[in-house]
Amino acid sequence: MRKIRNLLTPYKGLRKEVYIIALARMINAMGAFVWPMMSLLLTKKLGLTAEKAGMVVSAMIAIGIPAPIIGGKLADSIGRKKVIITFDLLGILTYITCGFIKPSFVLIYLITFAGTCMSIAGPAHESLMQDITTPENRKGAYGLTYMAFNLGFAIGPIMGGFLFKKYLTWLFVGDALTTLVGLLLIFFFVKDNYKPNHIEELDETREEEKGEEGTVFSVLIKRPLLIKVSLVAILYGFVYTQWSFLIPIHSDILFGDNGPQYYGYIASLNGIIVILATPIITKFFEKANNILSIGLGGALYALSFAFMAYATKLWMFFAIITVFTIGEIIITVSSGTFYANNTPQTHRGRVSSILGLISGSGYLVGSSISGSLKVNLGITITWLIIASVALVGGLLMALLSLQSRKNSGSEVNM
Repeated sequence: MRKIRNLLTPYKGLRKEVYIIALARMINAMGAFVWPMMSLLLTKKLGLTAEKAGMVVSAMIAIGIPAPIIGGKLADSIGRKKVIITFDLLGILTYITCGFIKPSFVLIYLITFAGTCMSIAGPAHESLMQDITTPENRKGAYGLTYMAFNLGFAIGPIMGGFLFKKYLTWLFVGDALTTLVGLLLIFFFVKDNYKPNHIEELDETREEEKGEEGTVFSVLIKRPLLIKVSLVAILYGFVYTQWSFLIPIHSDILFGDNGPQYYGYIASLNGIIVILATPIITKFFEKANNILSIGLGGALYALSFAFMAYATKLWMFFAIITVFTIGEIIITVSSGTFYANNTPQTHRGRVSSILGLISGSGYLVGSSISGSLKVNLGITITWLIIASVALVGGLLMALLSLQSRKNSGSEVNM
């Protein structure tokens, strides 16, 4: 019992808003039906090839590229909650509309619009989280919200796979309703203490978080490590996008009509592992160097996707996803903490949007490149290429960690 209590220590004593946000994310994830099924929606319902589906997904992401920039500026200018409520609500209403439209490219346009609205709200969500945490409790806070999200995600894909096959309307309406519940929790119970044009006093241990004058670019020039880590994260984004694109296609190739349902099982296992392993990993990496930890996560991505090239049975997918998920947990907890520790409070929305745009470019090209590789080289070679990209990313993160330690002589913010 004492060991279990020790594992829960990072989650104790957080502000109540952190627990509310965690609950909201769990509910949202329970209804995350649409995007996990996107590649199957394009291939099974619209009849596109894997290559064309990848191009469509990339185009959808490309259209939303300006969204976080707009959202980051608004979050710093007018406040976090106003942006969250306005644009998440627009996305919700659009998803409800999607539920009553037959599969067509009109449906894809509406999904793209909904995703763009929620992308505008993204930097505000991230800034709100950074506002209510400190360097001492951030790993615990990020671990808790991530674990809560995956608690919901353990249920969501199974329901999504079922709805995709039987009740397509409720795939969209259910996603919208659960997002609405999460939004209402934030609206009523999370206080936005951020005041535009006001610089809060912080102690000397939070030097990199102190408010500054000037543009977001002047802030980033003073913090080149943020840019370097984000540039390497492009490779991580390229690799991670295969989770929702190439794995469903691979499962469809192997398991036929049972592919969507089996992918739901695989995705749910991912969520279950997060729930069980996040407390252990958060505690173990509580004082670890964040950048080096991100590099270790990349190495685990490489290992899992290298084995994915030879997966032929469902149990193999389960084993591979276990390794992948451990890497995912390490990366998520460590990267969120790193960015928050090194971003000034006055620029959190804008920095989050710029860095998200840089690192997110990997997501932009991930599906189109892997779709083309799969058609031209086959799925085995494609997975080996993806694994190689992950390995390069992990090694580059390790080099950045060594370089930063030599330059600063400290690991406080790394």
